[in-house]
Amino acid sequence: MKARDNTISTSSDVARRKGLPPKGAKRRRKFSEVSTKLEFIEGMRALAALYVVIGHFCSMVDAKFLDTGKSIATPLLKSLMAPFWHGHLAVAAFIVLSGYSLQYGLFQRGDGRVYGLGKFFKRRAMRILPAYYACLVISYIVCQYVTIPHGNIAPFRNYVPITNDSLWAHILMVHNWSPDWMYKINGVLWSIGIEAQLYLLFPFLILLMQKGSPLLLLVTVTIPTILAVNFVPGAGKTYSWFAILFVFGMMAAHFSYRPSLTIGPKAKTGIFLSLVGALITIGIVTFNISQGKTTAATPVLISSDIAFGLATATFLYAATVAPGSLLERFFSMKWLVKIGIFSYSLYLLHHPLLQVFYVNKPATILGSENTMIYLLVVALPSIILISWLFSQIFERPFVKSRLPMGVAAEAAVASIALPLKAIKGISYRSKDFAYMAGEKEKEPLGKPKSSRKKRAKLY
Repeated sequence: MKARDNTISTSSDVARRKGLPPKGAKRRRKFSEVSTKLEFIEGMRALAALYVVIGHFCSMVDAKFLDTGKSIATPLLKSLMAPFWHGHLAVAAFIVLSGYSLQYGLFQRGDGRVYGLGKFFKRRAMRILPAYYACLVISYIVCQYVTIPHGNIAPFRNYVPITNDSLWAHILMVHNWSPDWMYKINGVLWSIGIEAQLYLLFPFLILLMQKGSPLLLLVTVTIPTILAVNFVPGAGKTYSWFAILFVFGMMAAHFSYRPSLTIGPKAKTGIFLSLVGALITIGIVTFNISQGKTTAATPVLISSDIAFGLATATFLYAATVAPGSLLERFFSMKWLVKIGIFSYSLYLLHHPLLQVFYVNKPATILGSENTMIYLLVVALPSIILISWLFSQIFERPFVKSRLPMGVAAEAAVASIALPLKAIKGISYRSKDFAYMAGEKEKEPLGKPKSSRKKRAKLY
């Protein structure tokens, strides 16, 4: 008996030294070393970025269809490209993910609030500005030598001319305020302007949610957005409704970490709402395709973006409180996660790079099908590699772990413990609901306290 005890002890020690869980222990979720985020979020970012890239391949191969509605592609290629004419949905997913990740990060550090506006805005600036301005310089150079010489044909003419107003609007990140500026220089940078402005509003959105409720926040953002789209000239073309999608993401993170005391976490409800949102989106997109359209009127854009934003946010909620689903594991695949880590650089840089590869394609490559094959086989891997190198220079050096090493480890362990469960023997309707792993069962739930020093408490 004594020898058996020693054997068990030795096996545990060996497993511990190798970093393996003890025999019989549940396998813990792996986390990205850089951000300690749930890995499926990076996978979702990767797929969204790749969808946008393929969508722009289609706009190059069949630019006439995008411009006039008359396709030059073969019937087979036209049918294969049809689902990729809706890149705004991928951008909508990016905005939801952004709102979710920001709120999620605050729960990792403490109680979900911002402590110190200066530090918060500095982190946000270091996260997006170095890569953004580096890409803006590259895009401007590409415009001078590639876009402008071909500016009389589609889709190149959508990105020129470059005026002083449009250039300064991009520098100040307000180019999304006017349709005359939005798509100039680099056709994807408009969404970065929206995201930067949402970052500025984020601390005050938290204030509404913390002092009021998530529903109050949603109503407060939705009403002025609807009024602006309907009564402010040009507002319907500037994607102002993305503010609602950003709030969707914040709400998903909030309900993941602070579920209702009366009902607790409801993963099945999240999955149901996600399916409903996805089906509505598919219905709207299918109808648009059946009409032979590559672009949609503002009501169609808004309805499809809102539906897909709901699908994205509710999936994030369900995958957080009840991990392990087939879809969540799909998004957590290693190759997707690796691309997701530099998906911001891929999204920024692919547009000017695509123009360079397209204009300089070999003269022997003729026809829409051969051009698409060339872009997929040659341009896509090259764009991914160059974007990764770009991220190593202009993105990664400025992105540090959001948490000190010890705090990050504790946060990861707490997140691994999801789905959230009630204290043993106590129903969800009890006020002693335990939100996070590590909370003592006998302690009544109170407002969580941040482990950080509260020098500049905002709320």
